[in-house]
Amino acid sequence: MRFLVLVLGLAVVAYLGYRTMSGRTGAGADDTPHQQLENVKAAAKRIEQQQAEAAARALEKATPAD
Repeated sequence: MRFLVLVLGLAVVAYLGYRTMSGRTGAGADDTPHQQLENVKAAAKRIEQQQAEAAARALEKATPAD
């Protein structure tokens, strides 16, 4: 009985490891490499904009208002 549980547990771990290493996920499995690249570019642009806005707000707070 213990051997069967051990074998099944190792099979589940191996399967999950395989799926993780092959990059297949349930939600994003339909994305093509081109679509993934576009998603990364859009995210990078969004992050850069957020950082620029945060820097502008910090500069406004740091600059004394006369």
